[in-house]
This record gives sequence, structure tokens and C-alpha cells, in this order.
Amino acid sequence: MPFTMFRIPSPGKSGPLEYLYIEEYDDGQYRDDDESISVYRDLWQRLVGAALDPIESRDMLLRLADSYWR
Repeated sequence: MPFTMFRIPSPGKSGPLEYLYIEEYDDGQYRDDDESISVYRDLWQRLVGAALDPIESRDMLLRLADSYWR
């Protein structure tokens, strides 16, 4: 399920405004509760940890393209 996290800096001591937009098949939801923010922040960190770095990504795409055009 696609999601977008927003973090808007806020002046003063109140801290940033954080909320999510979660896209569904026929609808979308905005959430700003602490539990949802925490769950999706953890999910994002796991995705970043599993991703290749930019150079590794480029190299993998070049290898795949090369094998496709053979």
C-alpha cells in the first residue's frame, strides 16, 4: 500500500507537524496519530535499510538491461 510521510517544521516549542497519506485502491486516508506515524516511520527505516545505494542500484539496472538486450 503506497504511503507518503509529511514532516512540516513548526516554529516554537510545539515540534514538527507529522502526518501520513495512505493510498488505497479506491480511497486515501490522512493519519496523524502517534501510533500510525511510528509504525510507518519504522516501515520506512526497514525499506531504506534493505535498499541498494545509488551506485549499486545503477549497476544492477545496467546488468539487467544488458541481460535483457542479449
